[in-house]
Formats: sequence, structure tokens, C-alpha cells
Amino acid sequence: MTASKHGVLDYMFITNTTFWNGLTQDEQRLFRYAMNMALRYGNAVAKGLNDQSELKPMKRVTVLEPTRQQLAVWQSAMKPLWQEYEPVIGADILKAAQQAEEVTAASAN
Repeated sequence: MTASKHGVLDYMFITNTTFWNGLTQDEQRLFRYAMNMALRYGNAVAKGLNDQSELKPMKRVTVLEPTRQQLAVWQSAMKPLWQEYEPVIGADILKAAQQAEEVTAASAN
């Protein structure tokens, strides 16, 4: 496993307008509450799974901590993919992710 300091954690709640609008405001509130709780739970589980302290006892898992230079090479190789998906994701999202990485890198110093 590579500690790349990034990840994707996706959730989606799908319903049709007729169903959603047929719910009372209280039922919609309960759905929103349940979705929020599920999101918080899922994020907590993902964090726990990613904690290295949890991974170390697993004999089959080796955690590779790439150097800054290795990460820079990897990021450089990924730039064409970022550019390919920019129209789908949005330039603002990619820019925010890059800024977050810069802040993280600066705080590591």
C-alpha cells in the first residue's frame, strides 16, 4: 500500500423527484439525518482502515512512504490525467486539491 496522502471516498443517494417530493418534511429531515450519519460513519471507518497503526500488525500489508521526490514524479505523471478530467471535475476543484496539497506539504516542513 502506498501512503500517497490522497484518496477518493464517494457516496451517492439516488431517488426520483416524485418519491422525494412525496415525503413529508419530517421524513426528508430523517433521510438527511441518516445520510449524514452514514457519511460520518463511513469516513470514520475509512480513517481507521487507513491508520498505519492499524495496518502494521497485518503481515501481508507493506506501507510504502514515498519521498517528496517520488511523490513529485508521480504527480507529474498524473498531470495529463488531471487535464483530461478537468472539464468533468471542474478547474476550481482541481485547483483546490492542488492548493490543499501545497498547504499539507508546507506544514510537513
